[in-house]
Amino acid sequence: MKANDQTRKVWEVSRLWTAVDGVPHARMVNRHETIMVSIRTLEDPEYFAAVPVIRNEP
Repeated sequence: MKANDQTRKVWEVSRLWTAVDGVPHARMVNRHETIMVSIRTLEDPEYFAAVPVIRNEP
């Protein structure tokens, strides 16, 4: 989730790729919203915080 986000909206990484300038990026989704951020930004605790998720996958 985004750091300091009062709504506590959880974003899920749906795609990883390297842009033409060589910078790795992630597409993140939350229901019907999509954002794209660099991996460096995603790893920066000032911008995002990891949320543990338990999945029920077979």
